Amino acid sequence: MLDKVLGRAVPGQSILVAMVIATVGLSYVLKGSVRVFPYTEEVRRLPPLFAGEPIFIGPVVLQRQDIAIVVIVVLVMLALWAFFSLTLTGKALRATSQNPRAASLVGIPVRRMRMAIWGLAAAVSAVAGILLAPKLLMTPDMGVIVILAFAAAIIGGFASLPGCIVGGIVLGVVQNLSGLFFSSAAISVAPFLVIMLILAVRPQGLFGGRVAIKKV
Repeated sequence: MLDKVLGRAVPGQSILVAMVIATVGLSYVLKGSVRVFPYTEEVRRLPPLFAGEPIFIGPVVLQRQDIAIVVIVVLVMLALWAFFSLTLTGKALRATSQNPRAASLVGIPVRRMRMAIWGLAAAVSAVAGILLAPKLLMTPDMGVIVILAFAAAIIGGFASLPGCIVGGIVLGVVQNLSGLFFSSAAISVAPFLVIMLILAVRPQGLFGGRVAIKKV
C-alpha cells in the first residue's frame, strides 16, 4: 500500500500529507477489524509500572508513574537527537526525508532508510504505549491520542524536533487552561482551534523556519 501512496506523488509536491492521511485511514481499518472479535470492547487497565506513594510538593501531587514518564521521555528525546545529529545512519535518514532523489544519487539506500525509519517509529510508539497504557483505559480507540501528536508537530513544525517538544507543551497547557476556564468539553476542541490558529498565522509551525517560494 505504501508503494501505491508514494506512486501517486505529484512531481514537486510533498507526499507527507498523503502518507499521514493513509496512515490515519489504516488505523481506522485496523480498529474496525479488531472489533470483529469477541471481548474486544471490554475496557481494561494495566497496573502502573512504578507503583508507590505519590510525592507532595506543596499543593502539587506527583505520581511516580508521571515522574517516570517525564524522565524516560527526556532520555528518549536526547537519544533521538544524538542519533539523528551524530551518527551516519541518522544523517542518512534525514537526507532521505529532505530529498529522496538527491540521497539516492549520493548512494544512500532510500528504500532501506524508509524501512528503518518505520521500524524506529514502531519502537518509539511501543515505548509510548507501555508508558501510557497504565494511565489510559485500554480500548481499540486508545490510539486516538496520535491526533494530539500530529497537533503538536503542526504547532512546533514537522521538521524541528525541539519545535515538536515545544508544540506538545503548548498544546498540553492550552488544553488544561481550556478545561479550567471554560469546560471539560473544551479540552477536546482546543487542539483543533490551536491548529487552525497556527496554520492561519504561521503555516510552517513555530520552529519551522521561513517559507521559501520557488519559481517553476
